[in-house]
Amino acid sequence: MHESSCRAGKSRALLRRTRVAWMLGAGLIAVVILSAGIAIADIPDGNTINACRNKITFAIRVVDKDVGQNCTASETAFSWTNWTNRGAWSALVSYRAADVVSYNGSAYIAKLFPPKGVVPTNTTYWSLLVSKGAAGATGPAGPAGPAGKDGAPGADGAIGPQGPDGKAGPPGADGATGAAGPQGPAGNDGAIGPQGPAGNDGAPGADGATGVAGPQGPVGATGPAGPQGPIGLAGPQGPQGVQGPSGPAGPAGPQGPSGVVGVYPFNGPIGTTIVGPSGTYKFVGPTVLVGTTPGQRITGSAVATLGVTSGSAFVQSGLCYQSSGGGTITNFVGVSWVQHDIISAGRLPYSASASTVPGSGLWNVGYCILNTSPTTIDRVDFVNGWVMVTN
Repeated sequence: MHESSCRAGKSRALLRRTRVAWMLGAGLIAVVILSAGIAIADIPDGNTINACRNKITFAIRVVDKDVGQNCTASETAFSWTNWTNRGAWSALVSYRAADVVSYNGSAYIAKLFPPKGVVPTNTTYWSLLVSKGAAGATGPAGPAGPAGKDGAPGADGAIGPQGPDGKAGPPGADGATGAAGPQGPAGNDGAIGPQGPAGNDGAPGADGATGVAGPQGPVGATGPAGPQGPIGLAGPQGPQGVQGPSGPAGPAGPQGPSGVVGVYPFNGPIGTTIVGPSGTYKFVGPTVLVGTTPGQRITGSAVATLGVTSGSAFVQSGLCYQSSGGGTITNFVGVSWVQHDIISAGRLPYSASASTVPGSGLWNVGYCILNTSPTTIDRVDFVNGWVMVTN
């Protein structure tokens, strides 16, 4: 009887481990398909998969809460979230948590349910996954456009003041003497002279007619002109001519470097129990060693199957990194960690996904837990995950 019960218990444990491993494998395949940009069928309830586990047979079934499906009293409900590639961001589309979009050359993931029209650069609802590559070098300048047409002539300036009169020129030369006029009239009789001797009497002549006055002589030559008066003030500037058309755009710069440096999986048994209370993070299961240069980002996702024999354990869980030489284990999200209970309803999957820029170095990266309660997490199974290094 005891041997039959042990066999039945081992069979149920093997069945649970097989089902969990199948679910984790399907989740990892879905992540790989999404990262490659291949369209897949919609997941019930958006990016969240809801499931029910029978408390007696441990059978697991997936339910769709959008159509009213729920777990029964004989089942335990649990859920996990997958990333969904939604393509280029649109202000007309409604997004859900864990939706991945592209925007201005970078990739972003929704942390919450963002209101419609909230751009991915809003850090309340979105987190940066992959930043855009550096812009290519500027192409050479295009040839100069033709000169614009001349503007219309400006209005004439005001007339300047009258310059001073020039100096009078020297007198002109005397004109030529005109022809002698006709005989003028006889002058007045002079004083009577002394009586001369009597002459012979001549024959008396006839009296001549009075002649007309002679013509006016010619006017003298005009003197030289006086000096030029000063130039008047310039008129106002005419309007500028129309701008000529722009020259053609230069050729596009070369393609920037690829954003993804590499993808690194980690998976295997957790092995040891997780004792509490503790004030530091501990890696759960295997880790993977990755290297980064300044500015490079590590992004990843993982799921671990955990439980307690009795009671519950209150923990902080997530993805962590540690220098390859040892030292502090640091959560990807700093103080923005996730807190939750690990209950005694059997081993359940607990997932985590995050992104960080650790700086230059070699890092141990994996799933981590900080057990703040006195309850030991003693029902452990496997952890599966991956991380991606991007520029």
